[in-house]
Amino acid sequence: YLDLKFWTAPKAELVKIGAKIIYPYRYIKRGRALKEMGCFKAAISEAKEALKIEPNCVDAFILLGNCYEELKEYNLALENYRIAVAMFPRDSGLRNSFALILYHLGYLHESEDHLRVLLKSNPKDPNIYHAFYLIYKKQGKIKEAEIMINKANQYSKNKDIKYLNLWADILFDLKDYHQSINVYKSIQKIIPLNAEIKKNIENIENL
Repeated sequence: YLDLKFWTAPKAELVKIGAKIIYPYRYIKRGRALKEMGCFKAAISEAKEALKIEPNCVDAFILLGNCYEELKEYNLALENYRIAVAMFPRDSGLRNSFALILYHLGYLHESEDHLRVLLKSNPKDPNIYHAFYLIYKKQGKIKEAEIMINKANQYSKNKDIKYLNLWADILFDLKDYHQSINVYKSIQKIIPLNAEIKKNIENIENL
């Protein structure tokens, strides 16, 4: 039995490289698999070995950012996302991740400014509206937050349950119980056996 949480990436044999081209992607591939299994520290060790082979490997910086974000080590996540964004400034998903890290670090205005620029070139990206929702909710701008999560739902191709649930919750906070229960019922059609959604509906009906 091997506990992958304690996995350490094999050291890159740089001395033996010589004229032979060695690519870092076996480390990236293993690192991504480890990240998906929740073994974030092990995935970090893979990304670091990849960078020894190719110091400008953007996939390694993104993987490091992802893992540090999951570990809530936001300063380290920011450092790695910043490098990745500098390499790929037009990647909207990457720039959205960067904005979210700014949000987690409490740089709300900087995060909002970054998202506004991003929104101009990606006006139908639900992830951007979700990030705006988080900022406005933290600032206590509940109505503005509701507008943003509603837009996230509008542009979500597959009606993401996460966005629907956040929308229903904030409608409840705004005391728009009629609309809130309608959204919860639409979620219930997707996941009919979910006990939490059923309870939320019952709580509103009993008001």
